[in-house]
Amino acid sequence: MTEYKWKYNTPDPFVLAEYNNHHTYDILSTVLANRGLNYNEYLEIQNKFFPNVYNYCDKIVNLKTAAERILNYLLNKKIQIHIFTDYDSDGMTSLATALKVWLNVRRYYYPKDWIYLPEIKYYAPERSMGYGLNMNWCEELTDLVKNDNYDHVVICFDNGVTKRNEIKYLHDNNIEVTVIDHHEPEEILPDCLIVDPKKDMERFGEELCAAGLSWLLSVQLFRL
Repeated sequence: MTEYKWKYNTPDPFVLAEYNNHHTYDILSTVLANRGLNYNEYLEIQNKFFPNVYNYCDKIVNLKTAAERILNYLLNKKIQIHIFTDYDSDGMTSLATALKVWLNVRRYYYPKDWIYLPEIKYYAPERSMGYGLNMNWCEELTDLVKNDNYDHVVICFDNGVTKRNEIKYLHDNNIEVTVIDHHEPEEILPDCLIVDPKKDMERFGEELCAAGLSWLLSVQLFRL
């Protein structure tokens, strides 16, 4: 595995102190300060976005449909979920949100028996393997699951909206795909359920990253 020497910015101590005075989480305070946002600017963003969370959920195309589909996956003892996420911070945060929330959804519906449901499997490629769903992984997956007793589904976070060939291959092998992405689509979309504000005419929510979409998807799951 490649070794990296990470460089961390030191936030402005006066801005950081302002966050600390309001008991903001240390990690969040550091990120916001390093983005050049003072506490009042952070409050403006909060006041603009959080009262409208349900509005975002309702207006982002296919978000409710995706949540309904995923809820069915989560509660079905015959369905094996495979998450394919990107290797960067957006992809990994999307994955972390999904895993945390989806396991809690299972515990909510099956407080005693949730541990007997199929494991949620996940995969993130090494950076050296390139961006997004790739044919090698798709072929390995279809070979691996060929003769077992589950129906297999793939959910892509932070990638997938440009992966027509790979998704067609999975569909041809009876694997349903759902894409949660925020990248610019190509003229021809993959033939699957896609949540990506940038593919829609109004582009509502196009400012959201994949982690934001993953979080809204989690909110929508608890509204069903």
